[in-house]
Amino acid sequence: MQPAMARRAQIIQAAAHLFAEGGFGETNLRQIAARAGMAMGTLHYYFPSKEVLVESVINKALHSLGVRLRKISGSAASTRSRLRKVVAAVYESFDTDWDLYSAVLLHGEQIRLSQPTDFPSMTSAL
Repeated sequence: MQPAMARRAQIIQAAAHLFAEGGFGETNLRQIAARAGMAMGTLHYYFPSKEVLVESVINKALHSLGVRLRKISGSAASTRSRLRKVVAAVYESFDTDWDLYSAVLLHGEQIRLSQPTDFPSMTSAL
């Protein structure tokens, strides 16, 4: 991973953990910078605001689930089989990805509003 990408990932991970622990409103950029082990200026270089950062946390959390749902939606399996796979993928994602779980719990409305237009919905996966 390139240094800039590694820094972004480090910040996103620190933010996700702090948002999960204390909530979005209670977490500030200084706390995130400290958790990521970097200066505030470095954090601001990658994320100019907390809102941009939380959007990145949400997008990261949803990315792996989106990849799985796209694969399911493109399969030639029966509707029933795809439905089972969609439900299993969602539950498995929440069971194994605590960043996704906390992002959905804390920021569900923002997630709905910020999803890319090509993010597969449950009905499109069927």
